[in-house]
Amino acid sequence: GEEAFVTADRLVRKDGTGIVAFAGTVRAWQGGESVEAGELEISGDGQGMRAGGGVSAALVLPAAAAGPERHVEIGGGTMAFSAANRALAFEGRSYVQLSGARLEARSVSAVLAPGARAVVSLSARTDVVLSKGRYEGRGAAAAYVAASDRLVLTGKPVLTDGKGAAARGDKLTFDLADDKILLENEGQGRTTTVVKS
Repeated sequence: GEEAFVTADRLVRKDGTGIVAFAGTVRAWQGGESVEAGELEISGDGQGMRAGGGVSAALVLPAAAAGPERHVEIGGGTMAFSAANRALAFEGRSYVQLSGARLEARSVSAVLAPGARAVVSLSARTDVVLSKGRYEGRGAAAAYVAASDRLVLTGKPVLTDGKGAAARGDKLTFDLADDKILLENEGQGRTTTVVKS
């Protein structure tokens, strides 16, 4: 029910398909959210969107308990949005910029809240790197839940501190709300290490 706006160098209406395509320095926005890309296609029914040529999206996270509205920036080589499952998928070298932390991976997906545009969760796959202050975590996959404000790395994660020290585990959690990092090992040698970041 809210108007959306798009600016671009060129507009092309693809006859018979209902698709509207924009190219060259594209910026689309609705409320406080925006997408910038080299090219953007919107389906005729408004239920899908594709973007390419380097994409960045500025989105909202649900406010923490009695806290202010938070924001997240997500980018990648390409982006696809499906209104049916409320999902955004970024491919190519992708990134997520949260308050105080940056995640990079080959692909990033975001799920939006039903009936709203706020991002409720994120996932990342392949060559995941998470940087927070002097600490860096690397793993095969990552997941973020906005309600808990935690980023969890899995797939044999490694934590380094920028001074040459490294620790390995089964699960690496960056608690952004409490400014802590937890490294857990499962099985017989089960241990948990907590680092104040």
